[in-house]
Amino acid sequence: MTPVAAYNRKHVKILAKEGLSQKEIADKLKIATSTVHRIKHELGLTLGRKRNEYGPRHEIYREARKDLQEARQGLHNNPDGAIDAEEAKFATEITGAELAARFNEIRNSRSPEARLKANLQFATTRHERNEIIYGHVLMEFEKLQHKLGKRGPLPPKERKETYTSEVSSPKPSLSARVLAAKRKEYGAKQGLKLLRLMPSHDGYTAAELALLIDESVQRVSNYLDRLFNEGSLYRVRMLVTIKDKTKRQWRWVYSKSPIETNYKWD
Repeated sequence: MTPVAAYNRKHVKILAKEGLSQKEIADKLKIATSTVHRIKHELGLTLGRKRNEYGPRHEIYREARKDLQEARQGLHNNPDGAIDAEEAKFATEITGAELAARFNEIRNSRSPEARLKANLQFATTRHERNEIIYGHVLMEFEKLQHKLGKRGPLPPKERKETYTSEVSSPKPSLSARVLAAKRKEYGAKQGLKLLRLMPSHDGYTAAELALLIDESVQRVSNYLDRLFNEGSLYRVRMLVTIKDKTKRQWRWVYSKSPIETNYKWD
């Protein structure tokens, strides 16, 4: 047993006789509570329970309960103490009151009046204000007629179409098969454009050729691989110099003519 372990066992035993808890012993000896727990089981010690600074029987809570009880009795016996009793009752139910107020705020924000008020904030002219009020009145009237069973439901809102590019974000109404055909057609078109702009001498990496058609390196790499599989380009693995790289990197190099190299790749 190490001297530190012997010291801990000795003093845990001494502090346990004083009635200290596991947390208090760990704080005094500057050790982990798990170490105190292990030593306690090894020595068969019984430690004291952790004492709260302000337990349920503390004078603070006794005074608070006493004041609340007197306030409640004053509500029945003394009419003048009704205000104090109401304040004491409100203090005990403050959490429920805040929660109820929050639900009321959410419910009121969804009311027709709240929606109309929110829409009117963006009106800049009197004409726009009248148009918003007129549309709101018509919408609420149609909802009321549907609720009374006199008319059918209102038609659903049309889905807004958003676009970022012709290929990546097509129209939502197109099917997946049509979109796949469009992507394939676009890839073939870009591949032919790349083959036409590519110089006929030397070899180039996908990063160098991406500047010719203003596409990402990953897309250009896919176009070059398709052209290589079709037999339109030659491809070989070579050590090339990359910008911002201290060492040369292995990359695929593409060319319109065969490239001679000392390395053999399957």
